[in-house]
Amino acid sequence: MFITTTNESLEETTLIEAFTDNQTQVMPSSDDNNARFYFWLARWVIFISLIFLPSVGSLSNLMAFLVCLRKNLRSQSWAIYLLALSVADTFSLAALAACQRTHHISHCMFSLIYSETVASWVVVAIAVDRLIITYFPFKAAVYSTQKRALIVSVFLYCLIFCLVSPTLTGLIGPPTGKC
Repeated sequence: MFITTTNESLEETTLIEAFTDNQTQVMPSSDDNNARFYFWLARWVIFISLIFLPSVGSLSNLMAFLVCLRKNLRSQSWAIYLLALSVADTFSLAALAACQRTHHISHCMFSLIYSETVASWVVVAIAVDRLIITYFPFKAAVYSTQKRALIVSVFLYCLIFCLVSPTLTGLIGPPTGKC
């Protein structure tokens, strides 16, 4: 939190508000070079984490999504899992960027927890799929199919939605505040 001055009044503001609001003066005085350096460093960190990384990450996830949709890869079970993972990662990046601008703590918590939990469990599903193919190569044609990968992915999305949905009501986590 910064204490900023606007029209001779003191108010608290978040770093993102200080970064985007041109009317506030949060710049340290010119005699404190270390404070000025850390101020500009914080501004660049915010720029990179809120604009650059979500943009590049979403573009990379879109490319992975399009590659996994190719006809020769769609028949592989891991391609279905990677499609689910790219969707979850893109949602996570969008939620992270959006939560910096919104004041709805329950929506922020839901979006971040949901997308990151789905991504984690999809990676676990990929690992189990690869384990089955490695240790049971003759049964892999039965257990590691495209249809089962789709069922597992949809099941994970639905199950995690049901488990994380109480955060939307505000019963879990702080009831007020900003992300």
